Amino acid sequence: MYLSRQAGWYDVNGNAVYVRANDRFADDDPAVKALPGIFDKISDDAPPGAVKAAVKAAVAKAAATGTGKASGG
Repeated sequence: MYLSRQAGWYDVNGNAVYVRANDRFADDDPAVKALPGIFDKISDDAPPGAVKAAVKAAVAKAAATGTGKASGG
């Protein structure tokens, strides 16, 4: 599983596809392959606290680099 830390767009046969920030994607999702720079690897089978920590770290990183919104919205 991957977590998008910011929003982005990619092209599929001439059609723009939007990726929302803070959404989870499967390892083989086309969005992960098209925009690897906006995703952080997370584990779907991790304890809930570890997943929350990964999300918090991704939001903090986005806020520190000035990309995305730290508020999550």
